[in-house]
Amino acid sequence: MGTWADKRRREEELFFVQQHEAPPSLPRGHVWFLVDAKWMERWWSYVTTPDCPAPGPIANEVLVEDGWQLRLNGDAPGHADKPLLALHLGTDYVCVTALVWCFLAELHGSSALPPLARYTKDIYGELVPMTSLEKIMKGPRLQAKVLATSFNQYASENTSPHARTCDKKAPTTGADRIWQVLALVPLELWTQLQFCTLLLTDMVIRARFGASQWQGSAWTTIWISVPTLFVQFILLTVGVLGANATAAGAPQVVGVWLQAALVFALVAAVPATLWYAYLADSLSWIAKDQATLATAQEFASTLAIGLWPQFAFTAIASVVASRGSTAPVIVAHVATWLLNALLNLVLVDGWYGVPALGVAGSAWATVTSQFVQWIVFTTWVVFVSSPSFNENWGGWTRECLCRLQTFIVTALSTSAVWTSTVPWLALVMVMSFAETTTSVASAAVQAIFLCLLQCGRLCAQGIVNVAFNATTKVRIAATVILVFGMGAHCAGVRFGGIPVYRYFWGPDVSSMMAFQSLQPAYCWAVGILTCSSTMQVWLLDRSDDAFFQRVGQIGATAVVYVPLAYVMSVQWQWGLGGLWWAVVCSELWVILALCWATVRGKICTHECEETRSLLPSTASTKPPSRDSPQFVSV
Repeated sequence: MGTWADKRRREEELFFVQQHEAPPSLPRGHVWFLVDAKWMERWWSYVTTPDCPAPGPIANEVLVEDGWQLRLNGDAPGHADKPLLALHLGTDYVCVTALVWCFLAELHGSSALPPLARYTKDIYGELVPMTSLEKIMKGPRLQAKVLATSFNQYASENTSPHARTCDKKAPTTGADRIWQVLALVPLELWTQLQFCTLLLTDMVIRARFGASQWQGSAWTTIWISVPTLFVQFILLTVGVLGANATAAGAPQVVGVWLQAALVFALVAAVPATLWYAYLADSLSWIAKDQATLATAQEFASTLAIGLWPQFAFTAIASVVASRGSTAPVIVAHVATWLLNALLNLVLVDGWYGVPALGVAGSAWATVTSQFVQWIVFTTWVVFVSSPSFNENWGGWTRECLCRLQTFIVTALSTSAVWTSTVPWLALVMVMSFAETTTSVASAAVQAIFLCLLQCGRLCAQGIVNVAFNATTKVRIAATVILVFGMGAHCAGVRFGGIPVYRYFWGPDVSSMMAFQSLQPAYCWAVGILTCSSTMQVWLLDRSDDAFFQRVGQIGATAVVYVPLAYVMSVQWQWGLGGLWWAVVCSELWVILALCWATVRGKICTHECEETRSLLPSTASTKPPSRDSPQFVSV
């Protein structure tokens, strides 16, 4: 290499690490990444001594007990990063921030052992769950990848990276930034958005064939949501298991986990199909209108055909996304939404010479789009991305059956499965309350509003995920998008909702009155949701995340929303309005829980750091000077 690459590059690397060190205590939501102290000594020699060799990949295996590969693959009990005994901070390991870890790993590589992450500078402290760790590392990993690429590029060009980073023209295009932002949205949100989008499209199309048609599809949408999405949330776990197998240096185990997920999808499709097939029997306990029940049964029976392709796509997409290829997954979702809208026009109205199926065409459009999504995406994975596929796929094996139980247990022990399912279960219960207090038509209007609110909530949650641990500029942009986006939606419903409703769902008097009565409460709910989401953009990374998930998210649904929906709508006889004022109260609960979680986050962080500083092992360790090789966040 040239002169700069041999000397200047090392100085730039040292400068970057020093400039991106964190204060002694991190805000809640940030975590420490532990690094072997001997590796850090080699790195220090490398960046300060011109002729010193590179330190090599970050290797933390010396800090954990033997057999971590078996624990990582699920072949042995326990966590892969179970530490050895008698390890001391500063002597055996040091702590760095997420960005520094990702930056060093991009430049020098890392071993098969996943990162050792803790909430405090204690290797024996609480472990960071894999799902939370992936969320925390998404932003720093993308930033480090761009920085490492520019470092290597400028090294070959014998120039300094600071000359380019100060340039007005960024090395990444606008399209690249969009993909990087969309990659921060969790896959479970894309899955739920697809479910809502496809079925809302069906409601709009079926409204042209009479009130009973769209009302039946509205009931079906809510009633089939829980079994469908619950199975999909379980299948998303295969991405985490596959990432663990890849990190452990066993890429073909990824294929075994995928096979276990596909087998589970096939088995789970059986009870889900039975639920679809006998939907009218379960609805008959609540809804009494026979025309609506018949429509719901016909709609659900057709949708059941697309269950397994839907499940299979979710499993495959989860594995692909875990490898960092999020763009194809996002394209597959958006393309399916557009294809479903086009197929509705083709099959319902008979465009391009296709025989018109009438009202039945809407359900067949959804099923067809799901089959096309599964076939095209699987074809792309097998043939277009064949190097990655061949690396992970070693052929069908019976070992997937042996891992099936571990897959199910791991999925059910993941909090994301339950936090994502509980809101949909609450919608089913609220719809039951709606039917006991009003007519079938009014309850169907309630279902439409619930689906719209759920779409808004998912979009807001996606923006919150993008802004998590982001810069101030990104948070300001997220706040602007939230406020203006939700405000435009609320204004559209409040002032333009009646003409739009009349155009799509007809001039039915009872449903029109129900729509008008729900408008004020719905707008209040959207407004409070916007306030809650905006506060999460600025406070969530400083809060006690586990407490907020339990109390703020699940608690708002199970403790506030569902009980108040019953009390206000049934006991107090507020009707459908009571259901929506319950939504307002639950969002206010989320705001209060977030404020308290933020206070807890600051208190817990300071207490943990203070407790850790009083331990004998660290009290006897002298704080390293800035010229020491262990100056990095010890």
